[in-house]
Amino acid sequence: METFRQCQGLQNIIGAIDRTHIPIILPANDEWNSYANRKGWRSIVFQCIVDGHGNFCNVYGGLPGSVHDICVFRKSQIGQDLINGVARFPPNCLLIGNLGYSSRLPILVPERSPQDEEGAHFNNIHSSTM
Repeated sequence: METFRQCQGLQNIIGAIDRTHIPIILPANDEWNSYANRKGWRSIVFQCIVDGHGNFCNVYGGLPGSVHDICVFRKSQIGQDLINGVARFPPNCLLIGNLGYSSRLPILVPERSPQDEEGAHFNNIHSSTM
């Protein structure tokens, strides 16, 4: 938590969450289309949470590449626990994530369309932290 604050001044951030794609080789037929990600190549998705030092704290994955961030999150144990109010980290603490995640969860996401300089500044800090 201290590292995020030292780095960008963000308080109460205990980890960064995102997903990553691992390329896979599959037969070229319709049966495997769900593994094609938005860039068109086939992959398996992993959701990872890292702490302020870049250490992996939580990894969940194995889903087809077409699955969106929030869907991976909802299927993961940590996602289910947070959605159901079963805290897995200290009170008032947040993860930092991209717009693929919901701001209704304990995940700090950037503003979708900042309307002022303050919002743009926040998004700049947010993106440099991710």
